[in-house]
Amino acid sequence: MKLGIVLDEQSISQHFGQANGLAIYEINDQVVTMVNHIQSIEHQHEGMPQIVLHAHIDVIICGNLGQKAIQMFKENNIEVISGIQGELEDVLRRYQNHELVSKNVACSGHEHEHEHEHEHNHGNHHN
Repeated sequence: MKLGIVLDEQSISQHFGQANGLAIYEINDQVVTMVNHIQSIEHQHEGMPQIVLHAHIDVIICGNLGQKAIQMFKENNIEVISGIQGELEDVLRRYQNHELVSKNVACSGHEHEHEHEHEHNHGNHHN
């Protein structure tokens, strides 16, 4: 089974699309082996989901993520454990001990700031 943990440095990233790292582990019979640690991921909404899909991850642990990513993972039979906070080693230990409970946290839109531009129509029309 392959486990992916979405990171900012050594902590769980609280914004999936802005994460700068992904730790990938193989877990067999309670033996955990790090497979890969991808760092310096550019801010791309399609980037991280595609990395997860191409890595053939079975379970992804993260803070917040959008509905589009959740749906993509669901369609590809990837379990999402969201709303998680903490340091990498602690979260990995809690996962192994079956102590992590998904809070089903999803970003509902673009209320947060991004480093790129979006056109938003908030219904404020002036005639």
